[in-house]
Amino acid sequence: MKTIILRHAFAVAFALALCCTGAQFAAGQEPLDGPNRIFKDELLENLVGDWKLSRKIFGRSVENTVKVEWVLNHQFRRVHRKDVATPARYEAMGFVGYDNMSGRYDQKRTNFVGRFLIPEL
Repeated sequence: MKTIILRHAFAVAFALALCCTGAQFAAGQEPLDGPNRIFKDELLENLVGDWKLSRKIFGRSVENTVKVEWVLNHQFRRVHRKDVATPARYEAMGFVGYDNMSGRYDQKRTNFVGRFLIPEL
């Protein structure tokens, strides 16, 4: 008896979800995220390009190249920083996107210092 009720409940839930999804697209509403929802941000757009980054870390001057570009169907902006030294002593890559469902920016970064990969939160 429990199996029949569970199957019936699942079928009803699935049919309801299918109807709601169909109604959303039938009404002409675009999904909040997806390949047709291009991420646009004026501030991030102004950062796109090749940059030279000079900074001091522990009193030592450091020079990096920085390349900022849109990737993955203009859904994420990638920032690639690299030490100008050969071989590079530092390299980092980060991605910034926007989650339309939550209304929040999302960032993931990781870097490489010497031989160690250091994830940054």
